[in-house]
Amino acid sequence: MIKEEVGAQTHGLELFAKYTPVRRWTVSAGITELRGVFSAGTVFAAVANNPEHEVNVQSKLDLTQFVNFDASYYYDDAIAAQLPPLNRVDVGLSTKPIHGFTFSVWGRNLQQDRHKEAVTPPLFLGGDIRRSVVFKVIWESDEGARKAAP
Repeated sequence: MIKEEVGAQTHGLELFAKYTPVRRWTVSAGITELRGVFSAGTVFAAVANNPEHEVNVQSKLDLTQFVNFDASYYYDDAIAAQLPPLNRVDVGLSTKPIHGFTFSVWGRNLQQDRHKEAVTPPLFLGGDIRRSVVFKVIWESDEGARKAAP
């Protein structure tokens, strides 16, 4: 009996850039590349179940001292015979009316009603990511803010 070796190998690269054209506006972009090989017996190969190319672009604009407008675009390459390419747009508005608190509302997946973002293993149930509105509250203590400051 000949025993076949099962295994996989991945290689990746991520580049990220951040630019502030004016004091109140920051634009950032990132690209991720994933390559690799896997043997036929690999049950859940990371390379086969993830996009080779991922791109994201984000814009953060301080409208006032306490109100911010954010927009994000995400692109994930198709996963062969499993998922089509993904384009996703998120837009958010946040405010900091009380010291230490941030209140946000986000529109997620605005350009389509629903999509799949991941390939699920055979034993797990997969679902669609729907267009949604997300409300978020963040509380930061003064200690956390001091640690984050340069």
